[in-house]
Amino acid sequence: MISNNPFSEELQHSCFEIWNKILNHRFIFEIQQDILPLNRFIFYLKQDHIFLTEFCKLLQTSANIANIKEEIELFENLINSTAMFEIKMQEEIMDSLGIGTKSYPEFIQYTTTSNYVSFLKSANETNDLGIFVSSIAPCSWTYFEIASKMTKVAVKTPVYKKWIQFYSSKESQKQVSDIKELLNRLAMQTDNNNQKKLILMKYFTTACNYELDFWNMAYLNGE
Repeated sequence: MISNNPFSEELQHSCFEIWNKILNHRFIFEIQQDILPLNRFIFYLKQDHIFLTEFCKLLQTSANIANIKEEIELFENLINSTAMFEIKMQEEIMDSLGIGTKSYPEFIQYTTTSNYVSFLKSANETNDLGIFVSSIAPCSWTYFEIASKMTKVAVKTPVYKKWIQFYSSKESQKQVSDIKELLNRLAMQTDNNNQKKLILMKYFTTACNYELDFWNMAYLNGE
């Protein structure tokens, strides 16, 4: 049953178990404890670089769906943040670990990464802004919560510190807040159409599962 809470809260609550598995994943726990082997983190970075490159392309096409100022500005900020800052942060970390920029095109895309990108493409192809935003929301939202939790402990490994600082920043917090506000506004536009809200929940849940799969892939294959 749809509640009277903000829709973004409904979405998060509907994925409570998956959400907790993400935030308490072994990969995350080992970064927090400063014991994650760097080879696992490097594997993750390579797959996430592939993901973000494709993600930027989808943001560009979905920006065309937005038709009011706030929506257009959100997508412009997402594109700028991802392309100019997030990917750059990744590349700086990889360069510091001796992974040259010339090797980026040679990264092998794993099935989990490919499936996640394909899911977002299918959400994008619906030309429904609510569906697409519901599908991309868990990524930045869970990352912010993960990184915020990690700021409470003293992680010393430089590349992990840099990663945590980026995703726990005020800019990341603002991005998540803007996405949640947009989700709430889009849900209000559905009036009492609970069926549409359930569709958005389905896409949000699927995205959460892909986020969990991504962490599983990174931990199990990064050896």
